[in-house]
Amino acid sequence: MEFSREEQRGITFFCAKGENCVNIHCELVSVCGDSALDYSNVNRWMAKLKKGRVSSTDLPRPGRLCSSRTDANKERVENLILSDHRVTVEDICAHTGLTHGTVMRIIKEDLQMTKVSARWVPKMLDESKKEIR
Repeated sequence: MEFSREEQRGITFFCAKGENCVNIHCELVSVCGDSALDYSNVNRWMAKLKKGRVSSTDLPRPGRLCSSRTDANKERVENLILSDHRVTVEDICAHTGLTHGTVMRIIKEDLQMTKVSARWVPKMLDESKKEIR
């Protein structure tokens, strides 16, 4: 059975009463196998528990938000491609103001399109699209 990191931390917190880190780590390895937290993580979470931490979930971290792959930008890129299947990534970048990497990520991951014979086409065509082609 595979346990998530949060579940393993919960097990660590539960076993923390009267146990040391070595015994807790051995228990995790016996239960979780290769996916068990390593000893240093068990040690770190035990220290957090001793300092008064009560939650085994990660705290929110500040960071840069992904603001370029919004639904509006995805729609703009899709409309540009649908209006001209031969449009280049550089043209899309110029029209939208997005970076080359962001445009490629939107096309490949979100729209699931690929370039075939200098045209952007959906990666998987459904039956109606196959009939049209």
